[in-house]
Amino acid sequence: MLMLVGLYIMHEKTLQQSDKQWIEHYLRKVDFVKWDRFLYLRDKEGKVWGLGAYGWIDRKDSYKDICYIEFIFETHEVVPVITSSKKYSKKIVEILSSKDSPHFDCQRIENKFNISNSIKLK
Repeated sequence: MLMLVGLYIMHEKTLQQSDKQWIEHYLRKVDFVKWDRFLYLRDKEGKVWGLGAYGWIDRKDSYKDICYIEFIFETHEVVPVITSSKKYSKKIVEILSSKDSPHFDCQRIENKFNISNSIKLK
């Protein structure tokens, strides 16, 4: 399928059954995330090199935390890119990465930047 996006004509990725099974395996491993959406990751020429998926983690208050990970097709590497979950942040890295992968906690925008359009926790 061809799609005209800006000046690029991009070929939609046909997801191979083996890639689909590989991605499903890792999405299931992080079973506390309710997976929501994905997008194909492309280079400047429009060639698909990976898939990014995001979902939501329920919290005890009225908020949800986001989790976003990337799957790199060529190397079959799974990259835990970001989560806002303080509770599950380290666990996500442990589930999806090698043991020597670094882990960094998210920081709250409201604590560092003086802007009106940030979420302020009670």
